[in-house]
Amino acid sequence: MLVQLHHPQEVGGLPFLFSTVYSLVGSFFSVYLYTTHYDGPAKLDEGTLQVALGSLYAICLDTASDFNKTRFLSLREDEDESNSITLKWHLDIYKKWGDELIKPWTLENWTRWETEKPSWFTDDWIKGVRNEFIPFEYRVKYKKTKGRVETQN
Repeated sequence: MLVQLHHPQEVGGLPFLFSTVYSLVGSFFSVYLYTTHYDGPAKLDEGTLQVALGSLYAICLDTASDFNKTRFLSLREDEDESNSITLKWHLDIYKKWGDELIKPWTLENWTRWETEKPSWFTDDWIKGVRNEFIPFEYRVKYKKTKGRVETQN
């Protein structure tokens, strides 16, 4: 009967944590009630329920960072708009894998985006992009050098 909340990036960490803990505790309680009070036909044995519950718990161990890395990798090369959403999230979501995956993607495609001007490629989006994810010549254009003289990589 738990109304599932949305993704942690939509509701925030604390409400999502509460919802997750509530779900996990509730599932143990449900298994307890089922094994101690249900005597109807086709009753599942406790071992089967423990395997099912263990599998559900393993799924809960996936972090937002892991989830979003998998999502980023699953998108096709022509899905720039979907990938661009990644850079609107909090840095902690992609900090571990951003240099490995996002940086090459932005550096490789930035010139094309400047030319094509896709609808999501706005000044607000550009402001949210980490400096090192922008080719040097465009950092200068958008005044994202933070006053430093940088050398091109």
